[in-house]
Amino acid sequence: MPNQNTLLYLPLTFRILAVAIFACLFLAPKAMADTKDQEYIVLISSSTFREKWAYDLLETVEKAFNDENSVKVYSETLTTWHFNNQQEINQKVDYLKDKYSVPPQAVIFVGDPGWYVCKPLFDTIWKGVPTIICHSMPHTSADINKYYNGEYIPEDQIIATPEMLERYNVTAINIPVCIKETIELMKEITPEMKKVVLLSDDRFICSLIRKKAEGIHQQYFSDLDMEFITYPQTNTETMLHKISESGRETGIIYCSWVNVASQNLSEKYYPDERMHSYISGIVKKPVFSLSDQFTRVHALFAGGHYIGSSDVESTVIGEIRSALKKDGTYEAKTVVAGTPNTYLNYQTLLDKGVPLDNFPKNAVYCDVPPSFIQKNIIYVVIVLGTAIVLLLFYFMHKRIKKVRETEWQEHLHLLENILDNLPIAAKVKDVDNDMRYTFINKKAEELFEYPAKEAIGRTDFDIMPEAATMIRKEDEELVRTGIAQSGTRRFFTNKNEERFTFQNNNIVSFSDGRKWILYTAWDITDQKILERKLRLAKEEAEESNRIKSAFLANMSHEIRTPLNAIVGFSSILAEDVSEEERIEYLSIISKNNDILLQLINDILDLSKIEAGTLEYVYANIDVNKMLSEIEQAARMRQPNANVAICAVMPMPDLLLYTDQRRITQVLNNFISNAMKFTNTGSITFGYEEPKDGYIRFFVTDTGTGIPPEKVADIFNRFVKLDSFKQGTGLGLAISQNIVKELKGEIGVLSELGKGSTFWFTLPYEKMGAHRSILP
Repeated sequence: MPNQNTLLYLPLTFRILAVAIFACLFLAPKAMADTKDQEYIVLISSSTFREKWAYDLLETVEKAFNDENSVKVYSETLTTWHFNNQQEINQKVDYLKDKYSVPPQAVIFVGDPGWYVCKPLFDTIWKGVPTIICHSMPHTSADINKYYNGEYIPEDQIIATPEMLERYNVTAINIPVCIKETIELMKEITPEMKKVVLLSDDRFICSLIRKKAEGIHQQYFSDLDMEFITYPQTNTETMLHKISESGRETGIIYCSWVNVASQNLSEKYYPDERMHSYISGIVKKPVFSLSDQFTRVHALFAGGHYIGSSDVESTVIGEIRSALKKDGTYEAKTVVAGTPNTYLNYQTLLDKGVPLDNFPKNAVYCDVPPSFIQKNIIYVVIVLGTAIVLLLFYFMHKRIKKVRETEWQEHLHLLENILDNLPIAAKVKDVDNDMRYTFINKKAEELFEYPAKEAIGRTDFDIMPEAATMIRKEDEELVRTGIAQSGTRRFFTNKNEERFTFQNNNIVSFSDGRKWILYTAWDITDQKILERKLRLAKEEAEESNRIKSAFLANMSHEIRTPLNAIVGFSSILAEDVSEEERIEYLSIISKNNDILLQLINDILDLSKIEAGTLEYVYANIDVNKMLSEIEQAARMRQPNANVAICAVMPMPDLLLYTDQRRITQVLNNFISNAMKFTNTGSITFGYEEPKDGYIRFFVTDTGTGIPPEKVADIFNRFVKLDSFKQGTGLGLAISQNIVKELKGEIGVLSELGKGSTFWFTLPYEKMGAHRSILP
């Protein structure tokens, strides 16, 4: 059972876990790439593809070449910050050597560190393979192990990249950092700025940027103060506090804040993938960046002066195509990724209080609010289209009256061809002939699913009797008033598909007294469905914010309660107490330690799930042994002697290929909930014999049950059936995410006053004599 010292050992636990993950990765049988009979390229990230710009680059390369079926694209991640020694680097190189034993047509690296890790491959099996390094630096550390760990690197250990690359077939794509131009941009947007703060971490690449920024500050901006806030010299919490308190006279530049290698528990609250949103949300003024990060789509940063990601992607694609040519013309070189420009997010600048007069004139703006015409473009086009149709009818009618009878049919045919090729559905009725149809174009046939030949000469009562009465009333009103009718119509097709149109009904009067009704309609189904989805997404976001606010309000109480118990009874233990009291107080402290630890674990797991970094380690597990251990632990922490706890194991032996830690987490969540709401009776958990390729786990209790109206929401985040019970309301939501990740289903059966059964299923297949532990 965890005690009050558990928190002190968490860093060690993380280290052990990391070693276990590396052991699984490097000692497991390699998943061989199918490269024997195909041409392929490999895109290798020095870190991961979780960063948006790196993922976009991968996606662009895959789309460019996989879609063309020219070469196959494979991708690998090195997470170089995890390397602790040369042995781990060698293991990774061996993994790549086994997987890609047939040399690729080209290798693309995102960042220099990846190339230095893989350099032995280019001395052996990949020798001469065209290589492209994106985000190459002009010089770097000679020791890759010092690249990420923040050690001081003497100048004699810093080497020029061209010297390292001159004997290899390597093209280096440089992306210069435009610090001077970005500060000038900041001064233009915020003239009151008197200080610049640069946020970065202790990686080698950031140290070079800080050194460059220091020189630029001394040479060009001596009138400004400059401060470097660097991780881990400054922890994340302190950094966020400092920038939140800074006024508008302080400009902030975000370079990087990578804390992924940290074993500090508090830093796990702030995954580096979400630092953009944390910083943007806490600062009330625009934050600028030195690269294309969260300026265009997410509108978190105001922007900066840099080479756009689209230019970088185009340069990389161009160099790959050049490298794949087999005419011997490819030459290794050093190129710049593109031309730097000023990129700004219009809406972010407005939201952060920047006056329109301070918006630079020569910038490329993203997220610019649409003009009136842009917002109403569909309706503008519909009105113009209707006007064109009316003018065509008018002029063609006048023209037909003037021509000879032999030419009348030719002009009528021409008019019908024009109308048939319009993107607007058009229908014409003869008012004097009982509102019978005289013309229907092709678009109207498609939209309303009725052949024009069958409709001509008929009324709505013949074609669509279910809506004919309503349509006739509208027609009579139009003829009586002469006022055009317009509006959105909703209907269902013969296949019961929902459709929307924007419709105009107009009267066309001729000189001889005849009248036609002209209907024009534009299909706006996609727009209406998108509006509905956006509205639902907005409502869901508002509900999520409401629930989170309630959660935060509850968390202070949830954390304070066990802390008060731990601190209070710890201070009492320092006094002279009896042995019986001491044992009782230690038990209370231990129990509240468990509660506090569970609170922290739930919050950390939720953060990892949102960031997509929750780890899964697959292996063949003994299910019966796992359940026996859970049963023993549950009985020890069950405070109620009136509740029996029993594990059900219908098979004498059962092996399952899954993540034992996550399965245990889900079952313990279910059992903990059952304990809270079961005062008498039993809590039974276990599994049923596998069926149809799945195995079903369950936890059944004889507790209070769940009200029917709350069953549908029970797996949502921050939902608590009883606000007086301890807990975050996250356990079931986390369990649902885990089960989905493990390719299973989850659910609950409950009857109020009689108890509940929480269950989940997992894929199951019989274990062979040997199986790889790779998922």
